[in-house]
Amino acid sequence: MDGGNKELKQSEILLKAIDFFTQRVHIEQIMDFGFEFLKKLLILKSSALFIRKGNEFQLKKQTGYGISSYHIFSTKKLDELPLFHGRMVTKNFHSYFPNEVIELFQIELIVPLMIDTELTGFIVAAGKNGSEFNDDDLTMVDHLMKLINYSLENNQRFLDFQKINADLDQKIFNLFVINQSTKALLSELKLDKLYAIATDVFSEITGSAVTSFGIYDPLTNKIKMSGYRNVSSYNSYYTEFEITNRKYSSNIVLHLKEDLEAIKSLFVNWEELYKLDAEYIVFIVKDEILGLVTISKSINRDFYSRSDFELIESLASTTYIAITNARLFNEIKGQKEQIEKKFDGVTKLNKLIKTINSAQTKEELLTLTLQTLQLGFRVNKAFFAERVANGEYQIIKSIGLQGTEGQSYQLPETVKSKLSDDTIYDYKASNIVNYFSNEKLVQQFGEMNGIVLSPIIFNGYIPHTKQIDGFLVVLDTKENLKNEEITVIDTITKNISPLLNHMKKFEEIKEQYLMTP
Repeated sequence: MDGGNKELKQSEILLKAIDFFTQRVHIEQIMDFGFEFLKKLLILKSSALFIRKGNEFQLKKQTGYGISSYHIFSTKKLDELPLFHGRMVTKNFHSYFPNEVIELFQIELIVPLMIDTELTGFIVAAGKNGSEFNDDDLTMVDHLMKLINYSLENNQRFLDFQKINADLDQKIFNLFVINQSTKALLSELKLDKLYAIATDVFSEITGSAVTSFGIYDPLTNKIKMSGYRNVSSYNSYYTEFEITNRKYSSNIVLHLKEDLEAIKSLFVNWEELYKLDAEYIVFIVKDEILGLVTISKSINRDFYSRSDFELIESLASTTYIAITNARLFNEIKGQKEQIEKKFDGVTKLNKLIKTINSAQTKEELLTLTLQTLQLGFRVNKAFFAERVANGEYQIIKSIGLQGTEGQSYQLPETVKSKLSDDTIYDYKASNIVNYFSNEKLVQQFGEMNGIVLSPIIFNGYIPHTKQIDGFLVVLDTKENLKNEEITVIDTITKNISPLLNHMKKFEEIKEQYLMTP
C-alpha cells in the first residue's frame, strides 16, 4: 500500500510538473521549479542546482549542503554531455567532475538541463532519504528531465522567435526610414538645406543627443562642420577638421575610444571631436572622404545595436549620393547660366556691331559704342583716347567722367613694355597710378573697380614700334568684369579700329580735296 501511495504521489507531482512546464515562463524559472519538483519527486537528502554563466556553472540553489556559493568550471567533457550522452548520469561521475566536487556534493545523480546540444545547467543529488534509487525512481527522473528540457527548448524557441520577429520589425522600420530619408535627401538640390536635412535625419534615426555634419572643402583640405544639432539646447558649434589623407577604405563607422589610434592618424586636430560630444564617427566616403557625421550617446537607448549601424551605413551611402547629385546639379546649373550669359553677351555684341556699323561719323561711332557699353554691359566709367604728338594720348570721348575730355596723359614705361595688340586688364583699382602719369587726371577718375586698356590699332601691330593708335579704357562697372566680358571689349576695339582708320583717312582725303584750288 505504501508503494502504491508513493507511486500515486509521484504521479501527482509529474502531473503538476506537466501543467507547469507546458506554460510559458522564464528559462531560469523552469530550472528553479524543475529543481523543486525533483526534490519532491524523490525526497532527496541533499541537492544543488547549477546554471551556466559564461565558462562556468554557478550554484543557484541548494538543499542540505549548507553552501552559500560555489562554481564549477566548464570542461570539454561536461559541455559534450548533451551531445554524446543526453541522459541523466548515475555513474562514472569522474568523467565530468573533479574528485573534490564529487566528494563535496556526495554526487549519486546528475540531471543535465539542456537546450538542444547545449548544457545550460544541471542538478546534482546526494541520494534519497532512507533508501537507494530504484528503477522506478530513475524512470520518473527521466520523465521529469525530458519534461524540463522540452520546456527549456520550447521557451528558447519562443525567445528566438520573439527576437527574430523583433529583428524583422526593426528591419521593416529601417526600410521605411531609409525610404523616407532617401526621398527627403534626394529631393533637395540646395546644398545648405541638404546639409541641414542630413544632420536632422542622422539625429532622429540614431536618437543622438548631439549630432554634427561636415563636408570636405578641397580649397582648405579641411572638413567644415556646417551642421550641428543638440536636442537639449539651441546652441550651435562650428569647427573644422584637418585630415591627413582623403583616401579611405576602412570601416565607415569608428568608435572614438576603441578606434582612437585610427582616428589620430586621420585627423590633425582630432581633439575637437570631444567638443562635439562624439561617441561615433560615420564617414561619408567612396574611395575618398566626402564628409562625416558625429553622433553622441543616444537619448533613446543605452547602446547602439547592429541594426542601428546597418541603418547608419545605409544613410551614409544615401547621403553621399544626394550630395553628389546636388553638386552635379549645381555644376550643370552654373554651366547653363554661364552659357546663357555668354549667349547674351554674343547677342549684345552682335547688336553693338550692327549699331557701330550704322555710324556715319567718328563722333557718332564713339558715342554709340560708349552708350551701348553703358546700357548693355553695365559700364559706368569709360573713355576713348587717341594718340597725339609727343607720345601722349588725349581723351576724345567719355561716359561717367565729366570734365576729362580733351585732357592728355602719357603711359609709364612699365606699361609701354607690356603693350601688344591684346587687351590689358587689372582687377585692383588701386593700381591705376601704374597706368597713367597724369595724377590730376587720375584724381578726376574718382572711384573705380578695375582697369581695362583695350588697344586701337589702325595698320596692324608692329612689336618693335610699340605704336598704339588709341585705347578704349574702362574704369568702373556695376559688377566686376568677367573674362568673357573683357573678351567682348577686346572684340569691340578690334571691330571699330578699321572703321576709325577708314574714317580718319576719309577725313584726310576730304580735307585735301577741299584745300585743292
